[in-house]
Amino acid sequence: MALTISEQLAPSLQAESSDDAGEFIRLMELCRHHPCPACADLIPEQALERWRLAEAQQWAGWGRLVRVRHGGRLLGAAGWHPLPWDSRHFGFPAAKVEMLMADDDYASKRLTALELLTEVTTRCAPDGIRHLTARTGAEDLAAIHVLQTAGFELMDGIQTFSRRLNGPPLPRDSSPSVRVGLFEQWQLDGILRIASAAYRFDRFHSDSALDAGVADRLHADWLANSCSGQAADAVMVASHAEEVLGFVTVRIERDIERWCGVRLATIVLVATASHARGRGIGRLLTLETLQWLADEKVDAVQVGTQLANTPAGRLYENCGFRLNWVSLTFRKLL
Repeated sequence: MALTISEQLAPSLQAESSDDAGEFIRLMELCRHHPCPACADLIPEQALERWRLAEAQQWAGWGRLVRVRHGGRLLGAAGWHPLPWDSRHFGFPAAKVEMLMADDDYASKRLTALELLTEVTTRCAPDGIRHLTARTGAEDLAAIHVLQTAGFELMDGIQTFSRRLNGPPLPRDSSPSVRVGLFEQWQLDGILRIASAAYRFDRFHSDSALDAGVADRLHADWLANSCSGQAADAVMVASHAEEVLGFVTVRIERDIERWCGVRLATIVLVATASHARGRGIGRLLTLETLQWLADEKVDAVQVGTQLANTPAGRLYENCGFRLNWVSLTFRKLL
């Protein structure tokens, strides 16, 4: 059985008054309605309580946190933060609504969330924010309807898959003509060429505020940072002779490991050269990546792909993943 909220918070609260403590407990309750990691079903409930506590403590300390109260009771909270990396590529300031939390009753949540979003957009103005994104679960109709009412447009839909790695031995594929291994410096140019052309269904290419060149350069820069170790813990590359055929980037989720005691990894970016598609390169890369993660004592791995990318979804299911969450990304121009 999970610990009660008061039991979880008691050792950690450093409130200046009982009112502060009460509001923090209420914020913790609202965290229960906020999406946990997509692979939450792989994490013990008590560990999820620690994760929610960590989120509540982080959000409570944010300067960019707005709250809605009625009769002294906290009804909801929303936070946002600037996106320096996105802003640099877009050429104008961008930010993200990191959470939109309210009670799970549809009617109440719509009213509260709309007030929160209105306040967030108002407070973004002094920072010169022009591009504001928000992501919510496809099951959260109240949040979806509020985002649309507030002038946010749907940009992207992501299906997220997960699988355990501490079970039966992983399947292995092989190809006599294809070598798969961790990134080597000579492969960088080939990786960047693929990254500049492979992505078409993502939220950056779907955004009318950005031209295709910006989105292409953004992905190339993302891969360069991944290969240098800034944006990924590992890059797995498939090659033939001196030609790069595809890649997978992986990140270990350190915060989840710290708070939940579960070593979770995310497959972040996957791409295959256009002429190499249909040859099993994606499956070969995925299975080798899973084996590397298993060797690194990772307990579970998650991966997301666009709703429109049906072949990728089938690939992950064939590699032992199962679909467990669908999310939608919205954008508003301020």
